[in-house]
Amino acid sequence: RKLIFIFRNTVTDPPKEIISGFEKFCKKEKISYEVQYKPFSGKVQKGEGYLVVDDEDLVSIIISLKEQQFQLGKDVGIISYNETSLKKVIGNGISVISTDFYLMGKNIAQMILSGKRECIVNPSAFNDRGSF
Repeated sequence: RKLIFIFRNTVTDPPKEIISGFEKFCKKEKISYEVQYKPFSGKVQKGEGYLVVDDEDLVSIIISLKEQQFQLGKDVGIISYNETSLKKVIGNGISVISTDFYLMGKNIAQMILSGKRECIVNPSAFNDRGSF
């Protein structure tokens, strides 16, 4: 029914491109959506999907869905940003959108060694583990 992007603003302002890309996608696909700039609180609702940046929000959402005995990937959907080992094992795994951290490190090291400064796009990929 609704896609909710939880982008807690604890360290830095959310990149405008991520928020505008999310909104553009939802409008194009005619998906009801909301962007929250605060930590997740309350209860998840059946039929909602959550796009989560902060792992504390991820844990809060998972606790809420378990308390209500909702099934992850069926009653409530979750996609998290940035791969971690923990996301591979929570439940049956959490689907993630993640940048290629290995390639990012390699490119940064090459720039440092060469003294070259440039702005490059680092690829991202979706890893579907059935949580959405």
